[in-house]
Amino acid sequence: MPTGLCFGTESGIVILVNRTMERLCHTLTGHDLQDVSAFWERVSSGELCAGAKRLTDTESPILQLADGATWCFSHRLIEVEKKQVVQLIATDTTDLDKLRHRLTQANEKLDKMNARLIHHGENIAEVTAKEERLATKMRLHNEFGHILLYTRRSLANEADEKEVRNILGLWRRNVRVLRAELEPKEITMLEHLQGAAADVGITLKVDGTIPKDNKDSRLFIFTAGSEALNNAVRHAEATELYISISETESHYTAAFSNNGKVPESEITEGGGLSSLRAKIKGQGGQLNIQSLPFYQMTITLPKRKGVKID
Repeated sequence: MPTGLCFGTESGIVILVNRTMERLCHTLTGHDLQDVSAFWERVSSGELCAGAKRLTDTESPILQLADGATWCFSHRLIEVEKKQVVQLIATDTTDLDKLRHRLTQANEKLDKMNARLIHHGENIAEVTAKEERLATKMRLHNEFGHILLYTRRSLANEADEKEVRNILGLWRRNVRVLRAELEPKEITMLEHLQGAAADVGITLKVDGTIPKDNKDSRLFIFTAGSEALNNAVRHAEATELYISISETESHYTAAFSNNGKVPESEITEGGGLSSLRAKIKGQGGQLNIQSLPFYQMTITLPKRKGVKID
């Protein structure tokens, strides 16, 4: 049998043991299995031969052999002919452990991607501002260089009154430009979300009008959009994210979906969705998740504070 089996008395006497469990005992302890209790104590404590180690300190510990194979051990008392018998079972979990390792690596990769999204969101406004400041400085540098040369030439040639007025007009215009464009334009939240989506290979498609006069609703829509983008990357392997926005006299509605894989079961909310739900509920709104036949997250937000959505 591929599964290791051993039965013994509570005092440790071996009643029955198969070859798989004998082999495991010798590999892990260096001895034949002669005492069930002593063997279980070694397995539970992790006192094993060189090359073997305990991976989990749980009720059913998982041990790794020197060759990389992993085994899960379980211990329980069963009743046989009205007598208590110790039952030890060892199950080969090597393939499952390899799968777990691959899943762990995939999750680490997704966590790194999520960290890049967060980092992108934190820095995109600053980077954009710096780029715009640099462009403004270069433009002003060229403009002022031109007007300085013009002024110098005019002064050297004793310009007439008309030319002097032209020069003064150029100076006034450049001063106005300097005052008006010294500060960079603020990047919009939509541009922020589009940039974050593009960075992870997703095209953002928006249908409807984003609220301009309701700052709170606009912020919640883009916060939900960031969460939808994160889920589209981590779970759906999507290439397109859709946002559909509509409104009535009393509220806004935004629906988020993607062209990725359909969930195999009902969505279990993580920290991000739970936090978003709590915040929207605190504003009197609602958040609904549809898993089947396709995934869609819908948020409904009141236009006025204090008004709850029924």
